[in-house]
Amino acid sequence: VPVCCTSWNDNAGSGSGTEAGCAIGLSNGILAFLRSRVEQMPGHSLKGDIVVDLDVMATVPAAHAGLLITSLQPISGQRLISSGLDSLLRIWAQTSGEELAQIVTDLRGGVNAISVHPCDDEHLLCCGDDGRVLVYNAARASSGLPDLGTPP
Repeated sequence: VPVCCTSWNDNAGSGSGTEAGCAIGLSNGILAFLRSRVEQMPGHSLKGDIVVDLDVMATVPAAHAGLLITSLQPISGQRLISSGLDSLLRIWAQTSGEELAQIVTDLRGGVNAISVHPCDDEHLLCCGDDGRVLVYNAARASSGLPDLGTPP
């Protein structure tokens, strides 16, 4: 199954510098939360690092109703935000894969990408097929699903 998006997370585990958390979105709608161990292998890749161990921490079978996951971004508090063709922004716990909240966007035809504000990662910029760019505040998303997520 092809991978459609990836993200590094801040759930490194041991803190040794060789382990890192990551998430991958698959084209069949599965979201997987992983822990990887990386070693330096100078002749094997452009940067000289290679993944030598990959542990699945959690999976979500239909993260965006089985539709394509379009973007993944880490946000503070060991959370990850995902977007998809279901027009939702979903906030996940990075270590367990538990859905913490969702924001129903005003975008028609799905969310193509999300970007996190560099100084305040609660502010999320997203765009869709309808040609609009909207800003949402993750702190306003409620854990009572679904949430209307009114733009700030």
